[in-house]
Amino acid sequence: MLRIRDLTVIKENRTILQSLDLNLVQGEKLVILGNSGSGKSTLLKSILYFEIPSSGEIIYNNEKLSAANIIRIRQDFAYIGQKAPTYLESVENYLLLPFHYRINRHIKRDRKSIIKELEKYSIPREILKQNYNDLSGGEQQRITIIRALMLNRSIYLLDEITSNLDTDNVEKVIINILQEQNRSLIYVTHNRKYLNRFDRALGLNDGSLHPWRNS
Repeated sequence: MLRIRDLTVIKENRTILQSLDLNLVQGEKLVILGNSGSGKSTLLKSILYFEIPSSGEIIYNNEKLSAANIIRIRQDFAYIGQKAPTYLESVENYLLLPFHYRINRHIKRDRKSIIKELEKYSIPREILKQNYNDLSGGEQQRITIIRALMLNRSIYLLDEITSNLDTDNVEKVIINILQEQNRSLIYVTHNRKYLNRFDRALGLNDGSLHPWRNS
């Protein structure tokens, strides 16, 4: 499904990723651990060509990524960062916004389906009437995660998405992101607590990926 071959990223004369290889199969849930500055975010952004690789190749469904096809290929991906975006309207409008775009109009979402998703995270429906910007950082992050999952993308790239959540909410997020069998995901984190929930764990250091070893 997704293959990365000999990926190198150099920024400001510093090698962030070096000759990195990775295979991700359909439905696989992969967690990547690494310290701050190890290149985890750079790896995810490179997959989407938000960071242009210095060398190497990224292949999705047997098609090599390039500037010519990346816009189309991104339609199969969803990226969630560790900081939720700013939005000045209601939570309900924020959740429904992506489904007004032409690319997502085939996905049917309404207030009833949103409430069903909120219940999975023990979030009361009354939050839909609140201004999104008035929510706490943790609430905004959970709402952003819910919105991304409702898009039903093939591959999710998750960048430290639980770093601002308390233990109970981290548990709910992990349960829900792993729930869909056909969903592939790469979850980068420094949190080792939930490693056994994922299909595979890798460590990122010295610019390359290695099998994770508990220490």
